[in-house]
Parts: sequence; C-alpha cells; structure tokens
Amino acid sequence: MLWYLQSEFDSKAFPYLQKELLRIYDKEKAWRQRLWRNGIVRSSPMSPRKHPEYVGTEEVKGDHVTHAQLAEKWLLSSCKILQISYSKEAYVKALKEAEQFLWAGSEMDPVRDMTKNLIEAQNWAESVRDCLSKVEKWSQHRSCDTEKVQLEHVDILLSFDPLPCNEPLLLKLKDFEEEARVMSQEVSLALSKCPKVSIADWENLCIRVFDFPIYINESEKLVQRLSSAKVLIDNIRKCISEKAPAAIEVDILYKLQSEISELPVQVPETEMLLGLIRQVELCQVQCKEMLKGSMNRKKLEALFQEWDDFTVNVPQLELLRQYHGNAIAWISRCDNALINIHEREDQENVVNELSCIQRDGALLKLQVDELSRVEIELKKACCRVKALKVLGSKMSLDFIQQLMTEATTLQIEKERLFETVCRVLAAAMHWEDRVAHILASEAQMYEFEDAIRSSEDICAILPSLGVVKEALLLAKSWLKMTEPFLVSKLSVSPAKGSLLKVEDLK
Repeated sequence: MLWYLQSEFDSKAFPYLQKELLRIYDKEKAWRQRLWRNGIVRSSPMSPRKHPEYVGTEEVKGDHVTHAQLAEKWLLSSCKILQISYSKEAYVKALKEAEQFLWAGSEMDPVRDMTKNLIEAQNWAESVRDCLSKVEKWSQHRSCDTEKVQLEHVDILLSFDPLPCNEPLLLKLKDFEEEARVMSQEVSLALSKCPKVSIADWENLCIRVFDFPIYINESEKLVQRLSSAKVLIDNIRKCISEKAPAAIEVDILYKLQSEISELPVQVPETEMLLGLIRQVELCQVQCKEMLKGSMNRKKLEALFQEWDDFTVNVPQLELLRQYHGNAIAWISRCDNALINIHEREDQENVVNELSCIQRDGALLKLQVDELSRVEIELKKACCRVKALKVLGSKMSLDFIQQLMTEATTLQIEKERLFETVCRVLAAAMHWEDRVAHILASEAQMYEFEDAIRSSEDICAILPSLGVVKEALLLAKSWLKMTEPFLVSKLSVSPAKGSLLKVEDLK
C-alpha cells in the first residue's frame, strides 16, 4: 500500500502521509483494544464511500469537498480566533483540527505556519494569564509562599509587537507594569545621593515595594541600605548617649562621619555627631599646645578637670594622663623615700636611692616641684655621708670645716650627726689653740706629752700634732745627750779616754 501511495504522490508528501497512517493505525488499535476490554469482539462493516476514487475528500450533506478546501476554511477560522478575545478552548479545538492537515505536502505549509502562530499565541496568552494570576494572588494574600513576578518577565510579555493574539487581561497586567516602573524609578531616586530623603521615606518606600506583587530589581539594595542606615543611626545614638568617660574611640566617630556622608538619606543625629567631633578637635588642639611647651602640673590638672567627663578617648589627652600618672607615681615614690630620711644610718643607700629618683624625675614630661626638693635632700644625704666619714676615720680640719659650712648652708647643722662633728671640730680647734700656746711658751715636757695623749681622743687630723711630737722627740734626745753632764757625783774616777769634752757640752 505504501508503495502504491508513493507511486501516486510526490515523494515530498510521503513522510507526512506515513506519519498520518501510523497515527490512524495506532488510533484504530487503541479503539479495538478498548472494545475488546468491554467485551465487544465483532462489529458491522462500514458502508462504502460514494466516491472512493477521491483521496482526501469528505462527504457533506450528500456533496463532497477537497482537503485543500477544508484547510482554507480552517485557516479563515484560525485568523478569526487570533482576532477575538483569547479562549483556551477555541485554541485547543483549532489545534486539534489542524492535525488532519499536517500530514499533507508543501501545499499545507500555511496550515503549519498558522499552527505555529496559534501555539505561540496560546503560550503567550497563557503566560499573561499566569503572570496576572500570580500578581493578583500576591496582591490579595501577600503570601510569602508565592514567588513574586519578576519585572523583566512582565516586560518580555509586553514587548511583543505585534501582539500574538487578543488577550484582554493584558491591559490589567500593563497597569501593574506601569506602577512597577514608577516604583522602580522611586527606588533608583531614593538610592541616589541627591536629593536626600528621610529614613521615614525609605521605610514607607520599602513597605510599598514589599507589598507590591512585582519584584523591583533594586528593592534588595534598598532594603540593605535601609538596614545599614538603621545600624549606623543606632551606633550614632549610642555614641551620643554614652555617659562613661573615654568610652568612645576617635576612629569610630570619624568612621561614622564617613559612612553617613556616603548615605543618601537625611539623619537627624548627624549634627550631634558633628558637634561631638568638633569637641574632639578642640580637645586635640588644647592637648597639642600642652605637649609642645613645658607641662605644668597645675595647668595639666586644670585641663583634665575641663575634659574629665568627656566620653571620647582622645589619644593626646590619654598621653597627657599617662604623663600625669607617671609624675604622680614618682611623687609618691619620692615622698616615701623622704620620710625620716635624716634619721637613717645607711646614708650611702639614701644617696643611691635619691640619685635614682632624681634621674627618673629628670625624665618626666611633667614639671614637678618635688624634683628640686629631691636635689636638696640628695645634697644633704651626701653631706651626711661625709659626716659619717669624719666620725669613722680621721679627716683634716679643712675638710671638717668645709663640711660644717656646707651643713650650715643646707640648714642641717643642728642634726645630731653634725652636732657630733661640730664637737669634734671644737675639740680639734681647742687642742690646736692649746698646742699653739705650748709651742709659743717654754712649757714643761709633761705638757707636750699630755697634749699628745689628748690628741688620741680627737677624731681629726691635727695639723700641729706632728710639730708637738717632733718637739718632744727633740727634747728627749737632748736630755739623753745631756744626761752624762748632769750626774751629780761620780762613783769612780773616769778613765782617761772617757772624759767629757767641753765641745760636746757646748
């Protein structure tokens, strides 16, 4: 049969004919199987056609039309379907009817093109209806379970020119699209830096965007900006309402200032933040002026009193506080070291301690009055060390006299230590006066000997002691030499060689 058909028709029609015959065969087989399942195994034969010689004809009221005429009629009907309001049933029926023509040859290409148009129009119309259905469902229920329609998808549906078919609901969808377009422009304007809007405007716009059934492209960006703005405003309010001293870092304030300048929204707390930053800058100027010159404790404490409750941690102010703290610690150390310092017996250790304190005090950035006191006390301690040396070993009278002069200058001459040194000096001076009198007069030898004995109790180097000792030694030597001449009576006659000579006596 296929061979016969292939000989009768053009080879181009064969693929379509073969497909149609297979469809008829499958349909016939399906119907027969259904009849068998229902118990019908036999059927009456169909009456023969009146004109079996025509392939592709149908009988109509006793007359017949060609397949091409039916196709033309279908095309006219399909054109009307595209023009009237969209009906899904009409499109399904037309596409179903088109199946009888699609197996034919190239003469049915208009039917195929129309079928393609119907399918495209149907898909487009169904997409419009589906899109509008989602939009209306969101508008009515605002359900988070329903995904919003993308504005780009709506734009694609509205961009067809000419429109595939007549879908009345398109106008309704277009109204939503226009509203979405206006809202998108509002979002873009709100995200721009000029003009600035208020946080309330942003919040209202976010509510409108969230409640709108069509997804706006930059809505997420708007929500993120609004969230960031709220966090920023909250941080600014925390800084402004902070009460604890030095609780806010300067860098945080400048960071907030930078972020708020980039934010296209009006923040009422901005002026308060700028006022706080101006206070920081004023404090920095005062601190830098203090750091440049000599820092006086009184002026520095006055500055601290002015900025005592300032909530911002200004680095320059903290540096001054550190200098002040170091000075206070040094003063405390100094005061502890100076307690009853004159009564201590280890004055050499006192000198070492005060020297260390003086050296550390010289490194202080803050001028302290106690430094001069330490210097004076160090001189006094050094003077006491010299006094202890005087009492521990014999020193010259010049050294002792100079020491007492220094003690008088330092006003410590009435200390017990220096009173002892003063007594040593007085004893030495008294001894020197006595010796001077002995040496100036013809004193007895015992006076010289007594002077020498008394010098041993004097803790000083006596300048005249050597003279006295030398005079006594000379006297004793002379007496020894004169002893032979002073003997009153000789027990025996001297030998000739032992006679005293007059020259020796002279």
